[in-house]
Amino acid sequence: MCLLWKNSGSADTDRSHRVVAVDRAGIRPCAGFQAHDLVTPMRIRVKGYNEAARYTAALPPDGALDLTEGGTIEDLMDTLAVPRSLFTELVILVNGRCASLTTALRENDGVVFFVALAGG
Repeated sequence: MCLLWKNSGSADTDRSHRVVAVDRAGIRPCAGFQAHDLVTPMRIRVKGYNEAARYTAALPPDGALDLTEGGTIEDLMDTLAVPRSLFTELVILVNGRCASLTTALRENDGVVFFVALAGG
């Protein structure tokens, strides 16, 4: 994983921001990447209802969550650790409109999801 390393204690502004790789081996320069190559996070709002509420329970009250820019509903569900076996049972709305797992999200989108109920 490559991250933007901000060295706030550096007097040399040209080198105060570096792209580094972080893994079990530690922190090292991330070859071939520059700071402008990194994807920035976007803030969305998420709310799960009924059985799906457990996946958003740890979020702040406003449901704010940072997701990688260009992320999809599927990326969001993976981030929230929603089991893939539940994907086919979900009703998903983005800004009040029906959405699918491949729907791309944008900054400030509101996502609501719940498990479709069966009754008789």
